Amino acid sequence: MIVELLLAALWQAPAGPTGALRRAAEMAERGEENAAEELLVETTRLYPRHPDVHFVWARLHLQRERAPLALAALQKVLALRPDFPRARHHKGLAHLKLAEFDTAIEEFSAELKRDPGYGEAYYYRGIARAARQDPSQAERDLRRALELTPGSPSVRFQLAKLQIDAGRPAEAVVLLRRSLQIQPGYPLAHYQLGRAYQQLGRGKEAETEFARARQLQEEERAAAAQTLRQAGAKLQP
Repeated sequence: MIVELLLAALWQAPAGPTGALRRAAEMAERGEENAAEELLVETTRLYPRHPDVHFVWARLHLQRERAPLALAALQKVLALRPDFPRARHHKGLAHLKLAEFDTAIEEFSAELKRDPGYGEAYYYRGIARAARQDPSQAERDLRRALELTPGSPSVRFQLAKLQIDAGRPAEAVVLLRRSLQIQPGYPLAHYQLGRAYQQLGRGKEAETEFARARQLQEEERAAAAQTLRQAGAKLQP
């Protein structure tokens, strides 16, 4: 019923697909991915050559771990509008999911050429460079990402991992503590903090962090299991 109402609104909208695309994106963010796809199918039928339509498709494909379909949608976007904002960045994300790190780096670099101040592209290019064993360039990208997005716990976390792998745990501790202040309860941050304490010879603090990481992971698994049980109960007649 909700999707039918949205489609009716779309058919009556003379200004293009903007409203329907916004609703589809909101649905996807809420986890209503099937309803979002249903709305996008009809939107695509009505506006097959609108680049925004294919871009929203690409984002949904990425969210649903369908990187090849995301790449196909982004090719349509760029064919219709070669300078489409963030299209090259999302191509980089798709190639990153496919472990095609060199191509991902090329796409993030292309996005940064278009927008040199886009911190997220530095962040993901840093992750791709770390994955292809280029820690110095990865660190440079992540530090630039941190300058551009100082409130990001994810950038600090990835930069801390590089410091730990390089045997520089002192800075990693500072980064991870700040990351946990911004985003408390992140199990992997506690685990990496434990690794940093181990390198510093602070075994008791390391074990405390490892134990906290295990506890949080168990809580996440229990919450996920409860969600599945609730979903199953709703499906029962």
